[in-house]
Amino acid sequence: MTGRWKYLAVGGLVLALGLMLYLPAAPGNDVSWVAVSSHKLEHEIGLVGKIEPIETSIITAPFEGLVLANELSPGMQVEQGQALLSLDTALLEIKLRDALANQLKMQQTVEIYRTWATDPQVLQAEQMLRVAELSKQTLDLEFSQVEALYQKGIVPRNELDALKQQRYLQSLELTAAKVQLKSVLAAGKGEAKAIADMEYQNASIAHEQLNALLELKVLHAPFSGVVLSLGVPQSTGGKSRRFMPALFWPKVNN
Repeated sequence: MTGRWKYLAVGGLVLALGLMLYLPAAPGNDVSWVAVSSHKLEHEIGLVGKIEPIETSIITAPFEGLVLANELSPGMQVEQGQALLSLDTALLEIKLRDALANQLKMQQTVEIYRTWATDPQVLQAEQMLRVAELSKQTLDLEFSQVEALYQKGIVPRNELDALKQQRYLQSLELTAAKVQLKSVLAAGKGEAKAIADMEYQNASIAHEQLNALLELKVLHAPFSGVVLSLGVPQSTGGKSRRFMPALFWPKVNN
């Protein structure tokens, strides 16, 4: 038993020495504080490439003119429907008035053919026909009377022949008047009327198209995006500039 206690005593001494060597020393009275704050952990990765837009759109002027208002600049963000440019409509309005004048002229022509039965040309041809018919009736009556007198020997032969010649000439004039009236009436129902109708339709369509262009005097952004380029504006010697196309690409939501 005495030998066992000796071994235990030696082991305990060795354990105490090990603890003294490996355990840290007790902190002293001097204490230092370090501020700790939270930060977002970020990792940077280098990439080689090119960023391209999802979609591009070239905005072009719907008609010729000058730019009245332009507050765009490359890199500027725009929203869908936002007004981009305001165009001068002076040249377009001139074309619009010309188109309206042409449409009104064609409308008058169509109206003439629609009421062709009361047109002055038709009325004149009808009047000439009535005059020719009355003259022919008068000569027929006179010829019958002179012929009766000639049978009785009261009037000479040459008077009857002269009246007969007048009657023949009047019949030719009556035929010509009928042909003239028929021709005038046909002019209001044939190809001329069809051409007038088509010209009126074309003039109406041209006027409507110019009216539609006039509604586009203010250009709006087709979608939300960023202005890439305004092109190269051409100076005209004034404050206004000729419109050049602008490009947009849509913003990408994170």
